[in-house]
Amino acid sequence: MSPGACCPGKSDTKRITIGGHQIGISFLDQIIEKAMAHPGAPEEELRSILLREVKIYNYVPSSAEDEYADAIWEEFVKERARRSR
Repeated sequence: MSPGACCPGKSDTKRITIGGHQIGISFLDQIIEKAMAHPGAPEEELRSILLREVKIYNYVPSSAEDEYADAIWEEFVKERARRSR
């Protein structure tokens, strides 16, 4: 069961490392799914989709956007590789 499944109104949050800190990202799995729906898209477009979606559900300081984009991209690449095995 996912962390938010038991409790209505609670978000599904996963912790990832961003800029050397563990940060909780709400709806990370769903965000990655949205980007996965564009299998032939270039990296720049996918990174844009990921960051845009992260910002819908999470506060992203403008000074840390690049760090967030890199960390979310890394999670996306890991998931894409896992699925291709």
